Amino acid sequence: LENYVECCTCGRVSVRSERFLDVAVAVRGMAGLEAALDELLQGERLEGSSQYRCEPCGALVDALKGVRITSLPPVLSLQLRRFEFDLASLRRVKVNDRFAFPPTIDMRPFLHRLPASPATALPLPYRLSSVLVHSGGALGGHYYSYSRNPADGSWIKFDDTKITVVEYSEVEGAFGGQGGASAYMLV
Repeated sequence: LENYVECCTCGRVSVRSERFLDVAVAVRGMAGLEAALDELLQGERLEGSSQYRCEPCGALVDALKGVRITSLPPVLSLQLRRFEFDLASLRRVKVNDRFAFPPTIDMRPFLHRLPASPATALPLPYRLSSVLVHSGGALGGHYYSYSRNPADGSWIKFDDTKITVVEYSEVEGAFGGQGGASAYMLV
């Protein structure tokens, strides 16, 4: 990942690269994974009392601050931000909003600055292999997972000592929006 701040006055870009184990995306207000990735990469404007001190300009200036995905690992883990701190109630809450995720996603559109070549025009598919689910509220609950069998593509539910083969439609039930069970990690 690459964190950046771009000065809106002189165009200078300050960049800090970092390694990552997973990418955390917002759930609240998002229809699904593609919308959350778009929102993550949109950046935020620093203005007013949040202005950025630009060294070349020698002043506080408006700036654009954000994150860019510059490369991807062989196995991509996406952490869905299902837990937040509510400043009004001063307590932790679970975001159980419906959040759709596809069985396969092309990550090519989310990569920054790919040099033009025939290879960069090809899709960069990531196939969903596991979904970790939390059932319950912000203060407690139960965890289980679904994993794709690499041999035949079937889905298996791992719930404590109970292991069962399930249809993908059950995995889609982890989108959330109803009850307290919802996905919080996609691999």
